[in-house]
Order: sequence, then structure tokens, then C-alpha cells
Amino acid sequence: MEPEPRAMIFDLYRGTTHDGPGLRSTVFFKGCPLACRWCHNPEGIAFTQRVWWEARKCIGCLSCRAACPTGANRPREEGVFIDDASCVRCGACVSACPSRALSFVA
Repeated sequence: MEPEPRAMIFDLYRGTTHDGPGLRSTVFFKGCPLACRWCHNPEGIAFTQRVWWEARKCIGCLSCRAACPTGANRPREEGVFIDDASCVRCGACVSACPSRALSFVA
């Protein structure tokens, strides 16, 4: 017997109206293979859990950088860059962020 196919959902919006006329529910899946330049949901590209940074919430305190044991969080002109290759997903930066600009994306 073959195993049932599975998909990881990372977000669900009910009653969205900005994608066209009428009401609809939108389901966002992890692991999109398309890598479109205009992607509005880059947090859904990787299959694995990631630390996600939101620019609008960031106050630039760099508490995340000080808390990161591997140095995966680096400041840059646009804000914080999180190096996925160095990140061990321990959550230290997420816990240290006073403005909640960092969070885990399933």
C-alpha cells in the first residue's frame, strides 16, 4: 500500500477579497518549486521551518544578532539577513526580539 500524499500548509486566509472578485479561502503550501521573481510568499518556498523577519515590525535593535549562537543573523542596509545555511533554528533570536519582528514559519 502506498503512503498517502501529504502537504504542509503554512497559512490559511478565510474571506480574502484582494485576489479577485468574490470571497474565497486561500491555502498557502510549503515547498513551492516555481521560484517566481514576483513571489509574494517567499516564506513558502522552503520545505523546512525557517525564521522569518518582518521589516515593518523591526526596530533595528539587533538583539537577534546578539542572541544568535551561530551568527546567522546579520545586519544589512535593508534590515536583518538570516543565513539559512548557518541557522540551526534554535529560536534564540525569535525569543530575543522585543518587537516580534522575527518568528518561525512552519
